[in-house]
Amino acid sequence: MRIKLPLTEYVSYSFEELLDMELKRAYRGGQSFSLALVAFSTGTSAGRAVRILQDTLRDTDTVIRHGETSFLVFMPMTNKEGARFVIERLQHAFASEDYLDDAAGNTTFRVSYITFPEDGDNKEQLLELLLNNL
Repeated sequence: MRIKLPLTEYVSYSFEELLDMELKRAYRGGQSFSLALVAFSTGTSAGRAVRILQDTLRDTDTVIRHGETSFLVFMPMTNKEGARFVIERLQHAFASEDYLDDAAGNTTFRVSYITFPEDGDNKEQLLELLLNNL
């Protein structure tokens, strides 16, 4: 006898829960894990920024809105060199796309990223470094 479970369209995790899961997964698997914070100056169209993030990032990466004009990018199984490559692709994509609001003028963005375990071995260390490097 097969039991049918109802499917839901969305699974919801908080940022803290997702970060904890990814760090545990990386630790257990002996893998690296990278996290980036992409912050835009005010006036940037969040919709266009999200579209470019989704088009540029890999299928295994996850984007979470962090604030009004910032996003976190979870990059599982990604070492420091891999994260640097992903960040360079993002920088190129944003530089070559018209992602700015017409009235925004010269809107810019900044990126900070960290890698477990190279930059720290616990959530608090990693988040402090991520925010301080922005």
